[in-house]
Amino acid sequence: MTPFGRTSELSLRFEGPRLAKLHFTAPFKVMRPFAAKGRQRLVVMKSSAGLMAGDEERIHITAARGARAEVTSQSFEKIHRMEAGVARRELHIQVEAGAALFYTPLPTLPFGDSCFTGETAIDLARGAKLFFSDILACGRAAFEAPFSYRRYASRIRLRQEGELLYYDNTLFAPREMDMGGICLYEGYTHHATFLLVGTLDVEDCRALLAPWLEAPSRTGGVTRLAEEAGAVLVCLLARSAEELLAAQALLLEAAASPSA
Repeated sequence: MTPFGRTSELSLRFEGPRLAKLHFTAPFKVMRPFAAKGRQRLVVMKSSAGLMAGDEERIHITAARGARAEVTSQSFEKIHRMEAGVARRELHIQVEAGAALFYTPLPTLPFGDSCFTGETAIDLARGAKLFFSDILACGRAAFEAPFSYRRYASRIRLRQEGELLYYDNTLFAPREMDMGGICLYEGYTHHATFLLVGTLDVEDCRALLAPWLEAPSRTGGVTRLAEEAGAVLVCLLARSAEELLAAQALLLEAAASPSA
């Protein structure tokens, strides 16, 4: 058991221009929100080294009507080596009509022999705006071979008014898969998923990313999930986390613009 117990919780509720509810248990810590480019920006921190075997996180974020908030993290999410067991995270995001939430944590870094399972549920009202980022590194490439982790599983479900817009079921088991092969990473090492709802359309995203995609170390695509809902999916591959964070910054700046 970790010093903080195996289960930690974080609950945030934004209403209008303020953080109306905050609850967390160690090792979570939260900075006081501050204004940044027309939105509240809240940085989530941890007093631990990262996720260990047996750890479980339960995170709930709500943006109520009138809220315009960004939730990000202080550092990369480290999933440490495990002789056995698994670390788990449950994330639930709810955005009400007339609210905007920008979820932009720093990338996840799975160490060698680590094992992780994540469940993400995103529920939107009609008229809600969302920017959701999920960036996964290949591991500690400077210290060990890429894709040395044991298992990484992640399911992301996006619904609007109960209607399913997107469902992703990812399972990477490098000891059983050719991670550099066709239909997987194909020579790249870092992957990003961005979900945008009610902000930018497909052509906006393609235009913003066109210069970024010119570099030979990067590739990706943009697709429309549901035209009526204004939902767009961006999937990118690169050879460093910094490249994907640069792409995130391009999209976020445009998506969070008051005119978007």
